[in-house]
Amino acid sequence: MIDRSPTLPAQATGLQLPTHLYPPAGAQSKNLANYVPVPDPGAQAVIFSFTVPTSMRLVLNQIGNNFVGGGFDEGSGNLIWQIWDNGVPIEDFENIIGSLGNVALPTPMAPIIFEQGHTVAFIIQNAAGSPILGGSGQVGATLRGWYYNFLSAGDSEWGV
Repeated sequence: MIDRSPTLPAQATGLQLPTHLYPPAGAQSKNLANYVPVPDPGAQAVIFSFTVPTSMRLVLNQIGNNFVGGGFDEGSGNLIWQIWDNGVPIEDFENIIGSLGNVALPTPMAPIIFEQGHTVAFIIQNAAGSPILGGSGQVGATLRGWYYNFLSAGDSEWGV
């Protein structure tokens, strides 16, 4: 016989789902998106930067980046996107040489977790010798996920 009893949400059963995979009660959406002009060859620009508020943890699980203009070949290495944590490129996100989705339609990814007080930045570099001239197009990026108060969610200050 098939059990057709209604299933209750996790909060109703007292079950706490992993906060790095599911937003807990009271979580706040984070949806960052911006475009900036292409920097000159050999230079970089900050697409956006922000600091995670006190007592909050940030979980990012979607990424998008793209170039709008002419003359860019995906994967050429002429444009390099990076995600930084406290001024340091994050491993596996230090050499993004093609579009991972785009700003309007980001790609799901395994979560990246940032702690309170950390500064998160999405950076674009126009490689030295690149044929893409500064100001010849726009580069964009988006990161999406959620903030939550890790103390209210029952997490420890140092992790899940």
